[in-house]
Amino acid sequence: MASSIPQRYIDGLNSADVNAVSELFSQGSQFLGGDGSKRVGRKAIHDFYANVFANRKTLKTSLGRVIEDGRRVRVRVRGQVS
Repeated sequence: MASSIPQRYIDGLNSADVNAVSELFSQGSQFLGGDGSKRVGRKAIHDFYANVFANRKTLKTSLGRVIEDGRRVRVRVRGQVS
């Protein structure tokens, strides 16, 4: 059985796989960071996560709340960065 998109996102975060994470976003996706920052488009999201993964030793995340409506997925992520 294929993993759900939210679980694939978490798996990509935990393995620091920038391509696995960014491929889950469409070209017009909007990413809202926990700090209120907004990134638009797959490339902007890819660049953001490339920077996160390059500057963090360990990222341990798990799924929080997930809302899916058929076209969009909202995921609240719980985690620690060390």
